[in-house]
Amino acid sequence: MKLDEVRRALFTAHTGTSTEHAMFLAARLAADASNIRRNTHFGQRLSDREIDIYSYLNTPMTAEEIAAELFVSAATVRSHQASIYRKLQVTNRRDAVKKGIRT
Repeated sequence: MKLDEVRRALFTAHTGTSTEHAMFLAARLAADASNIRRNTHFGQRLSDREIDIYSYLNTPMTAEEIAAELFVSAATVRSHQASIYRKLQVTNRRDAVKKGIRT
């Protein structure tokens, strides 16, 4: 499902609230973000798994929740996050999402 900017903003705003639908909304945002390319603004390539992890960074999900969703360990998620941050030349999740990667 491809989200337009309005729907993406609405979903993002509501994932931080404690509604029973927060996980559903987070999963939809992640699925939408999975359409991104591997190329970052700096020309470094993200692996398929890094793209999967990156797609969840715009959600309020913890590393443990992302790990459960992707059937990997939380340590694996954190390792991929560190690699994504290095490739995007950022130091935290928020900056990685802001910087983004080309669509």
